[in-house]
Amino acid sequence: MNDKDKEQLQAIKRHIREMREIYGDVKVIPYPTAWIDYLIEQVEKVEQLQQENEMFKAALDESAKASATMQKKIGRYAKVIEEILYHYPTPIDEELDYEKAYNEVKEIAKRAWEGTE
Repeated sequence: MNDKDKEQLQAIKRHIREMREIYGDVKVIPYPTAWIDYLIEQVEKVEQLQQENEMFKAALDESAKASATMQKKIGRYAKVIEEILYHYPTPIDEELDYEKAYNEVKEIAKRAWEGTE
């Protein structure tokens, strides 16, 4: 709220207080039409900001869901990398069936990619 709006709102509050002192707790108090227009404008701004806030909340929720999905994928990929690094022997192993090892690594990677690992 800028200074002009603060001053306007304070003037309206002061007027209401003064009118209540004069007339008591009445339901109708005379207001300048400029003040009524100002209050209507403020209500419209609040409504617009509430709509924008809802849009931002929805976007944030979607972003959180996407982030959670990505974290799961990262976890799967890290698990697969760890499995590949520590499960398979080094190339120095003379008895290693390279084709079988390749196919196993490929299958592990495929399951991780598809989300079944």
